[in-house]
Amino acid sequence: MGASLNAYTSREHTLFHMSCMNNDVRKCVDILGDILQNPQLGHSYVEAEKDTIKTELEESGKDPQDTIMEAAHFNSYRDHVMGQPILGDVDNIYSVTQDMVKEYHATHYVGKNMVIVGVGNINHKEFVDQVANSFGNMSKEPAPGLEKKNLNKPIYTPSIMFMRDDELYNAAVGVFYDAPHWSHEDYYAFMLLERIIGSYQMNLNGQSHLNDVSKQYSMLEGWCGNFLDITKAQAIYSPYKDCGLFGTFVYGNEVYAKMMAYTGCFIPASYGTYLNQVEVYRGRARFWQELLNIQSPQDIMQLIGPQILYLNRRVHRSEMAKRISYFDNKQLSRVYRQWLHDAVIK
Repeated sequence: MGASLNAYTSREHTLFHMSCMNNDVRKCVDILGDILQNPQLGHSYVEAEKDTIKTELEESGKDPQDTIMEAAHFNSYRDHVMGQPILGDVDNIYSVTQDMVKEYHATHYVGKNMVIVGVGNINHKEFVDQVANSFGNMSKEPAPGLEKKNLNKPIYTPSIMFMRDDELYNAAVGVFYDAPHWSHEDYYAFMLLERIIGSYQMNLNGQSHLNDVSKQYSMLEGWCGNFLDITKAQAIYSPYKDCGLFGTFVYGNEVYAKMMAYTGCFIPASYGTYLNQVEVYRGRARFWQELLNIQSPQDIMQLIGPQILYLNRRVHRSEMAKRISYFDNKQLSRVYRQWLHDAVIK
């Protein structure tokens, strides 16, 4: 047939997707329907997958940014399932049983928890008929006696965590704040702030053209460029259904660990006091550029799916660009002052 099948898991949802030629859409819908409704959950398959997950966990642990993000979520929501690692805990992998996996599938893989998205040169009516044919037998609700767990809202908990590894000569620091969730009115303001702060990478500093939207009037670039061994810095906004985290990841020589922590506190909070309108223009341009770069069916699909899950509607790129264009520096400063200025951090 000539198609690709892939999947990934985030903190709140799992995506299964296929790419194919236009004439093979029906076959792909049938394959996905069979995978999700009739998975092979035999004992040998479950045991084999544990080794795969362990390998992925070991590789993830080698990435400082992945390690910091997992630690940030645990530190913020440590009493909630949102604080648990996406791939699980290496100590618990081999305690998962076949019955546990089957129960999870029967509880969560039901109609009301599923969003099916088709992107590309697809006839809408034909696609809907194909989905109805392939997924029509799926239960809308879990069977009696099966209930979703951990439905309580996560509560942000300010705290500090130190993780020591004497074999490393570099340090990674993450400073994170409580932030708006997906449907909050300040969601787009924080999307724009993520672009305003942007990212810094030492080997690229000063090498790109001044007309590059990632270079002009960037406070993060100017601040981190003063320190010889701060290698990387990046603003990160992670919104979810009922909560959100916003912060800065900084990586560099351990000698600058205190300055890296100060960077995460100083830059976001300072925008609550003063924000140059030129930085807003640059952040807008960067956001619009990212929207224009969403071209492939996979990128568009990954944009639409979470919107349906969290907002129950599609938000077109034109609407996103329009919402961003309404912000000016005074409006944004008021929002950031409310959330970030003199706020308790983690």
